Amino acid sequence: MDSLIKSKRMLSLLIVTALFIAGCVPSHLNTILNKQERDAESIHEIPPLPPDIDDETPVAPQEKESTDAKIPPQADPVAHPKELVGSWRALSSRIFYDIGGGGALGSGTGRPLEINQDGSWQFGTSAGTWEVVEIKVEDWKKWNVSAYGPKKKMVLSKWNKNGADGPIEESDSKVDFFWVIYKAEPPTVSAAGQIQVKYGHTE
Repeated sequence: MDSLIKSKRMLSLLIVTALFIAGCVPSHLNTILNKQERDAESIHEIPPLPPDIDDETPVAPQEKESTDAKIPPQADPVAHPKELVGSWRALSSRIFYDIGGGGALGSGTGRPLEINQDGSWQFGTSAGTWEVVEIKVEDWKKWNVSAYGPKKKMVLSKWNKNGADGPIEESDSKVDFFWVIYKAEPPTVSAAGQIQVKYGHTE
């Protein structure tokens, strides 16, 4: 009798244990399976596509900083000889009126005329370009001066709007003076005429 009771108890315990195990194992297996499925999905997940790239569109080259502005312009040494570069002052200034007569215009102690190596000139607020060229026969007639030796002339563009020129006087391959000859009209002067200014080196 006692052994029968013990057997029943043992059987009941085995059944309860089996039921307990049966209830827990599936839950644990479900947890493992769910994790594996999620891992599998993450492994096979398709990554997002990269943004569209137009391979045919050329890439604009990077612009290099220009150094041209930092390099001073180089003037032609033939048309812009270094002997003329520097400051010059008016030694004399005269006007010859178209109607006849003339006279001195000043003492020549005014502001200097700056002749620059880059081919530019400056006189106060006025400025322009300069060059040296050969004198032609027509030049002597225009200046109303007899040819007396000089072979080259100074040409100043934008001088008194219309420009000016004049013979360059040299000795021992050195520039001593040059003339600036140009037309002038009222109100700059009292009557129309030709102005001749002789320039020499400043001290």
